[in-house]
Amino acid sequence: MEMASNEAIARTVASGVGISMLPRVVVADILAPGTLRELKLAGAALSRPLYRLRLKSRPLAPAARKMVEMLES
Repeated sequence: MEMASNEAIARTVASGVGISMLPRVVVADILAPGTLRELKLAGAALSRPLYRLRLKSRPLAPAARKMVEMLES
């Protein structure tokens, strides 16, 4: 099944349709009351690269500049 967002996937799984692998931050509110159960994978360390994208021709807003500084420190 293909869905448009992690939130939609989490809600679908919570309704009883299938299983999924999602970031904990996406399912934290569903995990809290016990609607979903978290399964830990033994010996598995999952990660993925994240990228910072921006238009070169557009200057960064002050808040965005601060965020970039924080990410690069």
